[in-house]
Amino acid sequence: MKPQLKSALGNSFFIFCGSAVSGGIIGKTGKTKEFLPLVGDVLRNFFLLLAKHNEKGSYLDRILSKYSIEMVKGHYESGTQGLKFEDFIWRIEESIGKIRTEEMIRALYFCKPHQYLHNHVAIDKLLKKKKVKACITTNFDNAIENLNPRLDVIVHNSSSGIAKLPDEGYILKLHGDVKEGSYSATSPSLLSAEQLDSYSYIQKLLNNETILV
Repeated sequence: MKPQLKSALGNSFFIFCGSAVSGGIIGKTGKTKEFLPLVGDVLRNFFLLLAKHNEKGSYLDRILSKYSIEMVKGHYESGTQGLKFEDFIWRIEESIGKIRTEEMIRALYFCKPHQYLHNHVAIDKLLKKKKVKACITTNFDNAIENLNPRLDVIVHNSSSGIAKLPDEGYILKLHGDVKEGSYSATSPSLLSAEQLDSYSYIQKLLNNETILV
C-alpha cells in the first residue's frame, strides 16, 4: 500500500466495492481479461442470444429477433445504456419467473473453489490482518469467500435490513448472494419507502468512518 494512501486510510477502514472488483484483470497490453460479467456484458449477450434463438422462428419470433439486435447495436441501444442491474433483473424475473432468474444468476456469478482474482486476494488479506473492518459490496459472487470459507457473510434483507453485525472481519452483501440464492430485483418505480428504510443502518455503520471505494 502506498504511503499516501496508507496515511489517508489510517489503521482501520471499510471497503465499499461493486462489480469492477470482479470484472477482470488489466494486462500489460492494456486489454482486460474478463472474470465475471459486468451489467453491460450481461445485457449485450442476453439480447444477442435472444436474437439468435428467434431468428428462424415464426414471423413474430423473427420480429423479436430484430428488435433484440436493435437493443444492443441499433436504434434502441440508448434504452439499455445506464440500466441498473437490479432493474434488469426485475424485468427478467417478470418475464421468466424467480426460479429461472436465480438459475441465471448462479450460472453467471457462482465461483468454483479456487476461482478468484488478485482484487479478492487483496481484500481477503486486509480482512485477515484486521486492517479492514468490513467489505461492503453490491456483488452477488462468492470469490472472496473462496479464499476464506470461515469468513462471516452477512446478506442484506430488503424487508427487514440487518438485525446485528459483527464488530469486524465480515462481508456485507447489499444486493444478494449467489450461494444463498437471493438477489435484489427492483424497478425504480416500485422502490418502496420500506425497502429504502431497510438500508438505514448503513448510515449509522459508516458514520465518521473512513471508506475506500
